Amino acid sequence: MTQPSRVRRMLAHDLALLAGLALFKLLLHFCLNGRYGYMRDELYFIDCGMHLDWGYVDIGPLTPWLGRLMRWAMGDTLFALRFTAALAGAATVFLTGWLTRYLGGGRWAQALAALSVIIAPVWLQTGNILSLPSHEPVLWMSCICLMAVIFKTGRTRLWLAVGVVAGIGLLNKPSMAFFGFGLLLGLMLTPQRKQLRENWLWLGGLLALLVAMPNLIWQAQNDWPTWEFVHGLNRDLMARIPRWLFLLGQVVYQHPLNVPIWLAGLAWLFFAGNGKPYRTFGFVFLAVFLLLFTAKSKIYYLAPAFPVLLAAGALAIEDRIRRRNGRWAKTAIPAALILGGAVTAPIGLPVLPIEQLDRYVRTITFGALGQVYEVTGTWHDQFGWENQVETVARVFRNLPPEDRQDCMILVSNFGEAGAIGLFGKAYGLPGATSTHQNYFLWGPAPVSGNLAIAYGLSREMADFLFADVAVADTIHCAECMPFENNRPVYVCRKPKIALKKAWPEFRIIAFSNVGVTRKMGARLTQKLEKYRI
Repeated sequence: MTQPSRVRRMLAHDLALLAGLALFKLLLHFCLNGRYGYMRDELYFIDCGMHLDWGYVDIGPLTPWLGRLMRWAMGDTLFALRFTAALAGAATVFLTGWLTRYLGGGRWAQALAALSVIIAPVWLQTGNILSLPSHEPVLWMSCICLMAVIFKTGRTRLWLAVGVVAGIGLLNKPSMAFFGFGLLLGLMLTPQRKQLRENWLWLGGLLALLVAMPNLIWQAQNDWPTWEFVHGLNRDLMARIPRWLFLLGQVVYQHPLNVPIWLAGLAWLFFAGNGKPYRTFGFVFLAVFLLLFTAKSKIYYLAPAFPVLLAAGALAIEDRIRRRNGRWAKTAIPAALILGGAVTAPIGLPVLPIEQLDRYVRTITFGALGQVYEVTGTWHDQFGWENQVETVARVFRNLPPEDRQDCMILVSNFGEAGAIGLFGKAYGLPGATSTHQNYFLWGPAPVSGNLAIAYGLSREMADFLFADVAVADTIHCAECMPFENNRPVYVCRKPKIALKKAWPEFRIIAFSNVGVTRKMGARLTQKLEKYRI
């Protein structure tokens, strides 16, 4: 009898199956990531990448760094910008399946765990745009997989690797600290508390701090703007999110059909005998969940904590099927996930024409959503930017040549500013001036401020800043977010406020992500009075 070829043996290996599923997710994003256009946040990240620094107001430095690196290496395209996001999503699929295997799951459980990650709308979406959540799950899962090896083999030196990955996670997003909080709590509440006596664990924690230290220094040098941003976010936005919506969001974002899997995983970690060595992972999830639930956080903040539950849940379900001889379930469960994933795919991937997307979401939710943009906003936010810049350029070209040399383009948010930065060069436009997020720290354009093309600002604010304000054009974009449509473009002359001198006062409104409230606007105008010309 002939021996099977080396290639056939490789293909029959569990890791080949996981690599194939990860490759499927990767190709899914590669094929679709240019279907729409640049998303608002991506335009901002590109500009941040052009201002390389150890920190930014509302984001960690890792994502802008990666965006700039990929655009430098692969060209100025959407494919290049989103390359690491797609790669991180594929790696998360592989690591989730690998963890299932390492915990004792068979080939079917590994495939189920990987498939459950693939169909989750939250990871379909983050794998298709460059964003901070794009890289979160792979960083959390890398730490989890390293810890699984530590718990199983006693190779405590791997805490150093955990520390490095956690430090990189902190450079991506401060929420990596949630993971650290959950880990310490989980270690204290389980037999793995013995790890707290290991010097390697504390050295790993020190490494994480050292990796993140440049960002902390940047924060201190700039008066802790990220803390200011997060405090404002909690006050102005998160406080309005009802807790039931946070719970419902976990069901929708992770996919309703995944709920039995991650609940089974949570039960396995806490109650199964073979799950006892890994019970710390269950406490990590519960600690992070309770922290975010209590704080009324954004729904997707909990997303990177789910893959470990999906891995454990797939193992638990496989074990139950084996004991009950439920062979039919081995076909029915994956088939249901594939079908359910196909139904919800347009929420997480740009597979439909944008004009059909809202109608489709209303159909599959039976009209339950009062505001469909809560689900489809990420995709609508990829339309209208080039048209917006073209409209502004038309106004700019109509100015006398001498005015163009001293013209400021004044916008209200980082998406508009980023669009000017990316698309405006082709029209000869100067960079945008904005008080929003990191644009505030970069300051106003180096011109006199006597003339500005402004849009996104309210007419009241334009009239407060300038004595002569005239509507020169209007921005129209049917597919974009509603608040970016039908926006007047003003030509503003005769400044009433010395903008450069008054710039520090705009910090009152600079780090808000919900727009300028009436109270904030009143405080600002009161402070600006002393800078009247």
